[in-house]
Order: sequence, then C-alpha cells, then structure tokens
Amino acid sequence: EELAKQADVTVELTERQSCDVELVCNGAFSPLSGFMNSGDYNSVVEKYRLENGNLFGLPVVYDTDRADLTPGKKALFTYKGENIAVLDIE
Repeated sequence: EELAKQADVTVELTERQSCDVELVCNGAFSPLSGFMNSGDYNSVVEKYRLENGNLFGLPVVYDTDRADLTPGKKALFTYKGENIAVLDIE
C-alpha cells in the first residue's frame, strides 16, 4: 500500500500483461528484475544476450503506446482493480 502511494501513474493490465508482470515479480525471468530497458532489449534482439553478457534469448518488454509512461516515473500496475506491482520506468 505504501508503494502504491508513491506511484506517479496507474496502469490497468490486460490478462496477458498481468501474467508477464507476475513472471517478472516472481523471478521467472531471472536475472531480470523488471522489464527490459532499450539497451537490454536491443542487445537481446541482436546478440541473444543482455548488455552485461548474460545469455537471454527472449525480449521481455511492457508493450504500450501510453505517452504518460515516461522514464523516471513509477507505475502502479493493477489487474481487475487489485494492486499487482510498482515498477520504475527507465
């Protein structure tokens, strides 16, 4: 609840997005601790490796066209009205 109060923007997730957020949060995409930033994304697409050199063959991104999700903000992700996670946008 305290983290939710710190969020700059709230995003209601689709079922698919909520699954991706859950996988990020429970460590299924380890060593990722969030969705990929552009550097990791480009590195994985080009070399199948994260920027730090770790092997990783699948880009993990949050797909959106929302203009209010900008670097430096905190986003509260909700699903069916329930708070799921708070992530920093890079």
